[in-house]
Amino acid sequence: MKQREFSRMWGKRLRCTLFLLFFILAASNMVAANNEVRDLLVDATVRIDSIDSAGEVFSYGSGFFIAENGLICTNFHVIEDHFRDGYTLEVQTNYGESFDAVPIVWNYERDWAVIQIEGAFHEQYIDFGTDIDLLDDIWAAGYPVTGNLKITEGTINAYQPDFMGYGQNFYDVSINFDSGNSGGPVINEYLEAIGIVVAYYTEARAMDFIIPIEEIVDELYWARYITGSDAFVPQYISGDYYSTNSDEVFYVTNFTGYEISYLYILDEKMVALDDWGEDLLGAGILPENSWITIDPYEYHYIQDQIDGVLGELIILAIDIDGDMYIREWFPDLDPWDIELTMDDIEYYWDSEDKILTDESITVTNHTGYTFEGLYLTDGDMLDSGILGENLLSSLMHEGMSQIIDPQEIDLLTEIEDLSYEYFYLIAIDDEGDYYVHMWFPGLDSWDIEMSFEDYESNYQL
Repeated sequence: MKQREFSRMWGKRLRCTLFLLFFILAASNMVAANNEVRDLLVDATVRIDSIDSAGEVFSYGSGFFIAENGLICTNFHVIEDHFRDGYTLEVQTNYGESFDAVPIVWNYERDWAVIQIEGAFHEQYIDFGTDIDLLDDIWAAGYPVTGNLKITEGTINAYQPDFMGYGQNFYDVSINFDSGNSGGPVINEYLEAIGIVVAYYTEARAMDFIIPIEEIVDELYWARYITGSDAFVPQYISGDYYSTNSDEVFYVTNFTGYEISYLYILDEKMVALDDWGEDLLGAGILPENSWITIDPYEYHYIQDQIDGVLGELIILAIDIDGDMYIREWFPDLDPWDIELTMDDIEYYWDSEDKILTDESITVTNHTGYTFEGLYLTDGDMLDSGILGENLLSSLMHEGMSQIIDPQEIDLLTEIEDLSYEYFYLIAIDDEGDYYVHMWFPGLDSWDIEMSFEDYESNYQL
């Protein structure tokens, strides 16, 4: 009887002891996890100030380091005043450090951007995660309202695809965001950034949104790649799976389904003069699924565009049937392994005399602002300060398109062969700002999208 009671008491004490040990270990792991989250977000989250011409902070938002070479991810709207008004960008860390920064890549429609602090490195940065599920635990950091760092814990509540029909996908989270949070990181339990704080819905204050990293991760890897970061970049971005001893070469791969007989690379001046330059294939051909390696240092005009700011080149190929394929290539933004496909074929070209067929021009406003004026001009008109006739009969709001009949534009009908020419589309928004888009009818699409990248600061005729 006594022995049985002793065994029962000992078993009870043992269970209590084991439960207490389990609780202590769990609490210890939780503290360790919280410490890791805190340390990472304190080190990697920054405040981004827009400094006006008087040297004052005009506005600020948040951002976070994504590479050791000073790359910082944020929202485009956090740095928009840099583009619109020429304000400088200043990064403040949580340790009182201050750095000037410049934009590297951005997408104003999707509202993300990558900037880089100049001449400085930062060892603590956040890697990317693309695996998100409802009720996942998350932590967000930023500098809301008072401008001081704030870290908040929450969960993923919902996925909101094509929210309100605007074509944007978001995750709705349980964390409440305020002004200044924009651009801050949202990380998971593995200390990976799975989102960027972007907005809250004013009509339903309980809805707070993040941009899924999974939708822009390739662009973020690309930013690492073009700035020479040592952080991880997948092979399909870096092109390392090609066997080469040079980091400076680029590749043109033929995925058109046909053998390519001629391959040219043109800059803007060559396009304007209808000078195609040298056939890079020589007397050979480029078979399907094969690529050619091109060293830009062998062609000074190619190297000039690579070394310039947002340089642009035209990749032009002609297959054995005489069909033409055209691809715009921006060395600073696009991958260096260029793949030509059937999507690049230009059906409105005649491969012998390059005469364009008749078709309408469609101009779409994707600047985020309302156009009051839209003009089609050439270089001579601009030099004379002439815009010509306003092609708009009413305001052209964001997302709206204007169809233009080239037969009704004297500037176009007076020229026998448009394939040799280039023009300027100039829009003026309701704030008096200008957007200038260069258009080559012989190379560019006739469905023209004017974006914030066409914005011209302090533009004057």
